[in-house]
Amino acid sequence: MGLEGHFARIARYLSTGKDLSKDDVGWLRVFLAVQSRRTVQAIEEIRIARKQMEDVTYAAHPEQRPPDLSTDAQVMIFSLKLGLDLAKYLDDLKPVVLRNNTNRDFVIGDHPSLLVNKFANERRGENKFGVASSGAIFTMPLSPRLSFLLFDSQVYTVPNISGTAFVELKNSSDVSALNELQILSAGHNFYFSDWAKRDVALDELGRLTTKRALPRSGPLVLIRDTDKPNEEVYREGTPSEILKARERLIGTSFWHPTPSRWPSVIKYRKKPIIFDSGSMAGALRKPEWLRGRQDTR
Repeated sequence: MGLEGHFARIARYLSTGKDLSKDDVGWLRVFLAVQSRRTVQAIEEIRIARKQMEDVTYAAHPEQRPPDLSTDAQVMIFSLKLGLDLAKYLDDLKPVVLRNNTNRDFVIGDHPSLLVNKFANERRGENKFGVASSGAIFTMPLSPRLSFLLFDSQVYTVPNISGTAFVELKNSSDVSALNELQILSAGHNFYFSDWAKRDVALDELGRLTTKRALPRSGPLVLIRDTDKPNEEVYREGTPSEILKARERLIGTSFWHPTPSRWPSVIKYRKKPIIFDSGSMAGALRKPEWLRGRQDTR
């Protein structure tokens, strides 16, 4: 049975009230990681990021810019490989299944597997983070009544008295908060199950149109700090400094939409555990990720 088959099997029996097994959680972790990188939007993000990097790299010498030889298939393969590589950073995230007991259904977008971060947004004032970041949350609807959630248990707690993976949602505002994440992150389409309630979904879309139009990525250029000649230190430079710099580090920053609200069931721990060296990697969940790791932002 392939990845899609395992996902369908798990979603089907969760809808009957059966609990998650350890193996099922493993399959869902991999599925969410791969799904986050195999949508049209994910492919387009990589294409845009590559163009942005080349715009900066060859700004001073545009004649040296090579032709774009990448095909849609090559970009897709790269994105899928990235998804598989990201899966290992989900192993420490705690799983729960949110069961919707309200009169409002979950909606789902065409980019449904989402990396979000309440801690980064609220406590650190950031919308740039990666799968290894402290406070990471992965979420994806499984049906109009179920949603899967992976969260950093060193930062959050999700109260659960059932003794199973299920967490009951009784407030429609919690469902609306999860729906907002789907609408903010969707590329061109989102879907809902009850045509009679279409006005609610359309009103929500209208409220979020401005936020949806914000850019999702941009070039990150660091130049060698000449004020510290004996240290290998890089800093952000002005446009003129970047053009003149002899040494540059060029990358891409991805920005995540910031929602107006979060599900109330995701609560902060009194003393969150994070590891932060003060570098641009930011706060991470494991100290070893601060050393010799490829950044996943």
